[in-house]
Amino acid sequence: MTLRARSEPSAAEPPHTRWCRACGAVPRGRLHQAQGESCGPCGTPLDPPEPGPERIGRIVLVGNRLLPRHAVAVAERVVGVGQGAGPAAGQQAEQHLSHEADHPAERDARQHVGRQAGHGGDQGIEVLVLDRSDTPVPIAVERFDRLPEVTLPVPAVTSAAGRLWAAIRARAAGAFRARWSDAAVDSAAVDAATISLGTRRSAALDLVTLGLAPRPELGLSRFETAWYQARGVAYPPPGRPGDPAALLRLLAELPAGGYPDRVRLLMPWLTELCADPRLRGTASELVEPFTTSSADARALVAVLSASPQQDVEELLGEYVRTAGTEGEVALARAIVDGGPLPDAPGTNAPALADLRRHASALARCREDPGGATDEDLATVGFVAERARRAYLAGDAAALSGDHEAERHYRALLSYRAGEPFESTDLRPVARSVVAQLDGSVAGAEVAADPSAWPALWRAAIEGPRVAVEGSPAAVGGSRAGAEEARAGVERAGADGEPAGADGEPAGVDAAGVAGVRSGARSGLLVEDDLRAEHPEFGCWLDLGAVHRSLADGHWAGAAAAADAVASVSGILTLRAEALNLAAYACWQLGRTDDALRRLDEALAVHPTEGVAVNAALVADGAAVLPYLARVMGLTASPTVRAGALTRAIDLWTAGMCGPGYPPALAAMVRGGLAVPQDDDELHRTLLTLSFRNDRAWLASASVTVSGALQERTTRYVQRRAAYETRPSKVTLRAVTVALVGVWRLHPRPAWATAELAWLTDVFERLLEAPFDSATNPVPAVETLLGTEVLDLAPSLILSVRAGAHLARAAERRGRSLPSETERKLVLDPVRTYRMRRAELDEQDRKSVEAALAAGLEAATGAIVTVTVTRNRQLVRRFRQLEMEPVQDYADGRRVVAQRMYVLDRFDGHVRRCRAYLKAMDGLPVNEGFVRQVRDAIDGWTGISSRVRRSLRAV
Repeated sequence: MTLRARSEPSAAEPPHTRWCRACGAVPRGRLHQAQGESCGPCGTPLDPPEPGPERIGRIVLVGNRLLPRHAVAVAERVVGVGQGAGPAAGQQAEQHLSHEADHPAERDARQHVGRQAGHGGDQGIEVLVLDRSDTPVPIAVERFDRLPEVTLPVPAVTSAAGRLWAAIRARAAGAFRARWSDAAVDSAAVDAATISLGTRRSAALDLVTLGLAPRPELGLSRFETAWYQARGVAYPPPGRPGDPAALLRLLAELPAGGYPDRVRLLMPWLTELCADPRLRGTASELVEPFTTSSADARALVAVLSASPQQDVEELLGEYVRTAGTEGEVALARAIVDGGPLPDAPGTNAPALADLRRHASALARCREDPGGATDEDLATVGFVAERARRAYLAGDAAALSGDHEAERHYRALLSYRAGEPFESTDLRPVARSVVAQLDGSVAGAEVAADPSAWPALWRAAIEGPRVAVEGSPAAVGGSRAGAEEARAGVERAGADGEPAGADGEPAGVDAAGVAGVRSGARSGLLVEDDLRAEHPEFGCWLDLGAVHRSLADGHWAGAAAAADAVASVSGILTLRAEALNLAAYACWQLGRTDDALRRLDEALAVHPTEGVAVNAALVADGAAVLPYLARVMGLTASPTVRAGALTRAIDLWTAGMCGPGYPPALAAMVRGGLAVPQDDDELHRTLLTLSFRNDRAWLASASVTVSGALQERTTRYVQRRAAYETRPSKVTLRAVTVALVGVWRLHPRPAWATAELAWLTDVFERLLEAPFDSATNPVPAVETLLGTEVLDLAPSLILSVRAGAHLARAAERRGRSLPSETERKLVLDPVRTYRMRRAELDEQDRKSVEAALAAGLEAATGAIVTVTVTRNRQLVRRFRQLEMEPVQDYADGRRVVAQRMYVLDRFDGHVRRCRAYLKAMDGLPVNEGFVRQVRDAIDGWTGISSRVRRSLRAV
């Protein structure tokens, strides 16, 4: 066995792991996983961690050398050469990074960009970086790769998302300063992490490396998350202490037979594990399932299970071999091996070793017969205890012997199963009990054994009967009452009574008959003086009388008799049942408060599901909810739990629980969301209740789901709760992504349409409001537009309204839309409408045309305003150049070139205005506005042409 260094994380997970990271299962017959395959048990792909785009997360220096700024790469995208991916586009982006420009938000939703070599020759790559604000700015990849990269003082990470999280952490530690926000970088990190299953896994590893909390957005199983956390504890980064106890706690959360590489995680901590007996035992149990298939596991278990005696023997043996004589070495070897001593050749060592084994086994069996192993019992010959265990396990094959105990338990097992048996095989006390049960007779043996009482309950309710001549019939093979005598032999010495002379628990003869019912007689025959000798059995008989009174409608007498039993009985179950019956009688008498008081006492004495249900039926109004919550806590049945929840919700919905959202109902709903629910509709109802009344808790709660529908519904409702609690562009985009996931379900839930209408209403409200960078809806709008959710008309309208929203914001700042945003949100919708106009009906065409016209008008106004402003700036610059002295020909050419450059920039703005003017053709735009724009463009064009001709003539 080799011990690995704790700073070697790669040792915990080879590149091609042989087991599933999601559930830990090991594919059968496979040495290594194949790319693209899925796990058999859970169906999760066996993809290894994938780092993602290598440039995302880099911190680079932009600007000039005197005042450099720290920018971070947040995304990559593929563009055509004609779209600005060449050197000229890089220069333009560099100019944006170097001048005082503040572009509106522009983000591509989750693009997995391949390497440049993998694309065609007519495509390139742009890197989106955050520089002065949270607005990503594109820069050509060639220029980006030449920018100086900043090394961060954080643990080494491998994924794109990890580099972004590391950048957030480094800036918070004061490593550098930047203007972008942590929220924007975190959103980009989530986008980079969720590209594929491989990137999610790589991001989860980096979260552990950075010491950050797990992110539910990664969508990994709880087992896989625990595995990565355990891996981080086993191989902590430099400067972070390890915790072997925490490592064992995380490994204990994994499936028992899964994640075989846990052995490698424990190896570096062998010294700490062996120093603590508790850690040693826990670690040995975690590794034990892998000893058959792993030499490392066998070696680790051998070291962990080594006793102090073995350690001493090894130490002394090593010392003797080093410093002792040949005779001393031989003597030490004989002692350790258990062989004959060198000076006593006649000693029978095997016989002594066998005697020692028997003596040790006998001591263990006498000390704790119930805790002795089956091997010890077999060695000593404790047949009775082995037979008792076989009986409790229902193992008839193990009771095939002829020992008295084996015959006894074999007969009891046959009696329980309703099969023929020999009554003479039963021990006398058990034979008497069985005979009494079949004859509906209560003798001393039955009265002394409460486990046998339920078998006579029906007879006790029918009342006493008069004794007849003759004793009860012998059991031998009789089938009287056998169909109901099934579950009555549960005790059989299993209650840990003192051991008898042969090591078998005393009183076992009368055991084995608990729960047996009998219908062979009408009424119960009770022997004389039985109440005096067994008062608790007398109380149990009185409960039968109470049942008869209830059946006859004698409510007052039944309540008094049940109260009397509850006041004297010392058996908790008996007392609770008496209180329950008394409560029923009081309820029939109209004494609801008295009934609830008795039921509360019964729940305090011996809480059961049935008593809690009765209390919920008796209570009224808001008082019902605590009892229904008690039912949820006591029941093990999902059906009963769901029924209690449904009843509580119905009462509250009907207004029977008072105003507000009762704390008891909130606790029930939270509890219902913490356990699996088979009913999808009930699960959504619980989510809806929490969303409406417990929104802050729901936004960050851990909800248990079953199936894809519940998972996506929960994700959407929780993200909407987070948005309603703290509205922001990040939470709004998260809501949009979650709704898209719901929309893609087959079949699609009916409520998804209403939620889509809500989301589009939110978009429209925010797009009509003044621009706010914190709640900017455009990133979420672009995410929705990139899917198949919206029809043609709504998508065109929403796109152009988003463009108009950004254009108005740009106009207020004296700027225009970036060219890419202009194309995607304004001009492309116009082209799409003209190509697919025939697909829309008349009403949709009018709505789309009106929206396009309004958007174009807003965007055109922004670009015209900017053109006017830039025109004034360029005129001033032009005049400055005219005033500069010209010393020689070269100096004159330089001035002319600068004037031409000013003119080219001006013409670029004019061309953009002309593109807007062309897009407005055929749309219901105000004619006066169109005429003003056309006149302005014509005027600017004429001025530019005249100046350009004059410059060429120089």
